Amino acid sequence: MMPRSNLQCSWKPRLPSLKLAEALMMWFFFHSVTSVAPLIQITGEVGGRVTFFCPSHKDKMLTLFYLQKGTTFVNGYHNVRDAELYRAIPHSHVNHTERTVDMWALKVSDSGEYSCHVQYSDSMKLDETRIHLSVTANYSTPTLSVLCDSDSSSCQVTCASYGGYPSSEVMWNSSTNANSQWWTPGNSSEEADPDSMLINSSSTVIVNCSGPLQTLNCSVGGFTSDNLTVCERKIPPALHAPYWIATGCVVFVSAVVVILLLWRCRKPKTISAVAAMTPDEIIVLKGENEG
Repeated sequence: MMPRSNLQCSWKPRLPSLKLAEALMMWFFFHSVTSVAPLIQITGEVGGRVTFFCPSHKDKMLTLFYLQKGTTFVNGYHNVRDAELYRAIPHSHVNHTERTVDMWALKVSDSGEYSCHVQYSDSMKLDETRIHLSVTANYSTPTLSVLCDSDSSSCQVTCASYGGYPSSEVMWNSSTNANSQWWTPGNSSEEADPDSMLINSSSTVIVNCSGPLQTLNCSVGGFTSDNLTVCERKIPPALHAPYWIATGCVVFVSAVVVILLLWRCRKPKTISAVAAMTPDEIIVLKGENEG
């Protein structure tokens, strides 16, 4: 009987060194990342036009070239069949010479990820490029409206902007600290049109009119409203400058008229009037003047 020690396998698997394991991990990570085609980002505006450029070898003969969104065929070219007959998006056109697809009359719903596929005559392989389209729309210039209490103790100011995409928060700006007791945020809302998907954005703030004057404006999607001064103080009539000017003019004119009337009543009689008097009347008038 052989000794027990001779029956045991003395070979042990040799594990790779730490440096070799790190190198294998780096090789695997590098190839797994570089095997994924980079995502190309393009942007367009609602109602505008955009062109999808698909990277390709212009010196190779083309067999097939097409663009799709998800699993939906958009438009393309085949060297035998007319691929444009099968286009799913009517507002598009393919240029197989330049390997481009034009799309116009853009809508928000056109946003999303597309893939461009190219096949050459010398290969059965399809080269794929991923392209992400972002469709935006400019918001209208914000407008401000104000509604104050009957006693003017506070005012509600509303900012509204329409027809934008994507969602954009209303930003308020004030002449005083936005976190002060004189100015507090109210309700905000964003409503999207079910068909166009364009968004109407609005927001309100409450201004305490017992504090200092507030000059407000708001911004939505990079557009800013005009300034609006809220809680303007009304000058009392007793302190109103035009009122005092008008009153002073009336008093002055009245005084001039009275003085002229008094002066006319005390004016001495003319020589012609004296000549027409009798001697007795002249003696009486002379006595009055001497008295």
